[in-house]
Amino acid sequence: MAVPVDEAGISETNVYKERNGAKSMDETRRTTINDFLAQLGLPPGDPSNFHRALTHSSYAYEAGTADNERLEFLGDAVVGLAIGAALFQMYPNVNEGALAKMRASIISATSLGAQAARLGFGQYLLLGKSEAQSGGRERQSILADAFEAFVGAVYLTYGWDTAHHWLIDQFQTALQEASKSQGDFKTELQEILQSRGKGVPEYRLLRQTGPDHDRQFTVGAYVTGSLSGTGMGKSKKKAGQEAAKAVLGKLGEDS
Repeated sequence: MAVPVDEAGISETNVYKERNGAKSMDETRRTTINDFLAQLGLPPGDPSNFHRALTHSSYAYEAGTADNERLEFLGDAVVGLAIGAALFQMYPNVNEGALAKMRASIISATSLGAQAARLGFGQYLLLGKSEAQSGGRERQSILADAFEAFVGAVYLTYGWDTAHHWLIDQFQTALQEASKSQGDFKTELQEILQSRGKGVPEYRLLRQTGPDHDRQFTVGAYVTGSLSGTGMGKSKKKAGQEAAKAVLGKLGEDS
């Protein structure tokens, strides 16, 4: 349930100042934004960028002020780079196509909207009267756009390092679970083995059969030097994934 408008620092005073061309926020709004930044684990800073990031076009039109769409454009690029770089580093065995699908899932409008809702963005948004009355504070598309705009403001205010670390903190679970939806069994196995102190698995080609146009590969997965599972496929990569899947199955049976 959305917090009442006045509790979020969105009062008629704010609207009046915007309509009359005031250059600054009132003190209530400024304090509210700084409190929100602290709640999100961000250091104190000039709240003007965040004020704009939380200003929807419907409010901007009514108040005659700037909306958050330019910041949304910037934030979209920052989010894409941060999540893409994290996936690239976390999943060295995953090809470009699978990485792209993982990133698209993590930074989809649904995902970003859910993040914004979880963090309480809705209660801090400046919305036009009609938009606010029609449930705009809970609308996924508005929340997703506000999240990207907010990230753009984080980048402008604090720089890349802070924006990057803050984003990774927000998406840590999604990043860790991304491989499961893509069938990246090799990465999943490696993470489990390392957590148990058993090092990194080794994959060896055991045999290959069939003509060139229909070759079949068999790969063995070795854990601490012992053959723990085998897999077959029409490529070494596929066979390796199947071998890792076989080992994961055994680990599941043993647990």
